[in-house]
Amino acid sequence: MLALAQFPSQGDLLKFIYNATGIIPSKKYFIVDTEIDGKSLHKSLERLAKEEGDFLKHFEQHANEFRSAIHGLFANDMYSNTLHDPLVELFQIYTQTVLTDHTYLEKKRSLSYLIHNTFLQRATISIFKYQQYYSAFLDASFSPNDSFWYLGYKDITPLACVVKWIYDCEKKSQAEFHNTFCEKYGEDLDQIEKDLANVNNWASSTVKLPAFSNILDVFDRAFKFHNIEEDRRHKYIFFLLIARFATYCLKILHEKYEREDVSSILKKIKNYLVLLNKDYKQFCSIIEDNRCSKLTNAEKEIERDVGGGWLKIHNVDFFLDKCEKVQIDIAYNLNKIQSKYIEDSLKNNYAHGKTLYKIHQKVLERLNINSTAPDKFIIKCFQDTLVPFNDRGYIKNIGNCIYGYDVMKGKYNYQSWLKEYYKVGNDRVYPWLVHWIDGMRFFQKTEFEKALIEMQQAFKTIRYVAGSKQQRFIEDYMIVALAQANKSGNIQGWKDFKLAFKWGVFMNNFDAFPEFYSDKNDEELRTIFKENKKAFKSCSTSIMDTRLLAKLLFHWKYDT
Repeated sequence: MLALAQFPSQGDLLKFIYNATGIIPSKKYFIVDTEIDGKSLHKSLERLAKEEGDFLKHFEQHANEFRSAIHGLFANDMYSNTLHDPLVELFQIYTQTVLTDHTYLEKKRSLSYLIHNTFLQRATISIFKYQQYYSAFLDASFSPNDSFWYLGYKDITPLACVVKWIYDCEKKSQAEFHNTFCEKYGEDLDQIEKDLANVNNWASSTVKLPAFSNILDVFDRAFKFHNIEEDRRHKYIFFLLIARFATYCLKILHEKYEREDVSSILKKIKNYLVLLNKDYKQFCSIIEDNRCSKLTNAEKEIERDVGGGWLKIHNVDFFLDKCEKVQIDIAYNLNKIQSKYIEDSLKNNYAHGKTLYKIHQKVLERLNINSTAPDKFIIKCFQDTLVPFNDRGYIKNIGNCIYGYDVMKGKYNYQSWLKEYYKVGNDRVYPWLVHWIDGMRFFQKTEFEKALIEMQQAFKTIRYVAGSKQQRFIEDYMIVALAQANKSGNIQGWKDFKLAFKWGVFMNNFDAFPEFYSDKNDEELRTIFKENKKAFKSCSTSIMDTRLLAKLLFHWKYDT
């Protein structure tokens, strides 16, 4: 069934992270310090997911609150950074994907695409990287024993696994650990019973996962009673938060997707982790052989002074940099093969004996067999993500969308395109496309008010859909806003210019857009708007190419 194509929004992702970690204060407990109270935070997260109102301000506020909450849990930044930094990296790879890939799938299926093609590889790298960081500085021997404890769900959830591990580490039964009765301090026996009941319910996964502040309250009571020293207590909290996050993610996967799909996801991530760790061991072996043969006695002395932990971090970062370079090289070669394939196909109706998919897989298979470098993880990721296109029902929708961009370039007949647009159902899949095209058609006719109405409509649904075309749309929208004629001495177009620009800043979290899209206060932005409005007026009669106008109005200062 055809539906609006879109990736999940940044607001969706941040709301999910809040829900997965449970960093939302309950009505009773406020161990996690946030300036937004629990009740209003729930509501504001809903607005954030829909990206209503001042989405840039709201997102920054909630992102900062989350970071403060995580860092407020630990005295040692190594714990908080190891929890917070992977989530930042997740956002970065997500932003790169939605600003590159043009989706034709509705939100749930687009999320599945993100999981299989982006998040699995990034999650594997993050798990590996921060496991190594943890082991370098925070005693790797003090962690749950099972290698994949955070991926179990049906038999024992990650949260139940960590709770049991804490009891085992303290050499106490559940009842002994939570028996905080002390006649001297008048501890409430009812509270002990409540704590035991809560822990049993959480471990069984038969009830809704509690806010993390509730988990902290129950365990902090026992930590204090048993005089557990601070760093050991922080390690327990560290793993409880990871376990809460993992349990929530697994719960959502099992609820939203088919069992076979979930099984495939978990199997892949386990295989990826095994391959990545093997590659790293091979890499370290090569580095060690070369290092020992070249190091002078003075350099060995310096290395001892620096410490093994920092040397390990250096090796991990160096290894991951090498992995990234291998990934870029393989992608470059595969793209060359694709370009040659397309060129041959267009030349004299040349028919290939094999599909592009099979050619790519053959190349990757040879590379996997012949390569002696530690790159098996990267090759496997390519093999898994380069799959045949299996959504044949969407071919006409995709084709019509591509022709739509040709319409804006004047390379395809508008009426023919429009007829096909409604015939294939793109008014449901890409409702924004006809508004964008009509907006540009009105702009070319200098009917600027009509153009603005169309661009306003397009903005409602184009976000998180159009991949690399989103920057072009934003700039077309700003140019149409600049084109508005002033009325009765009042400057027109300001609100729309500001909206489009703020969206560009919002999507530019990791410098994905040009330098122009750096955050500015309203006064600075209004000055830019007025200056560009005058500049547009001076050149609009001779230049109507919005690409050239964008370069002249927005980017010329930053071009080198």
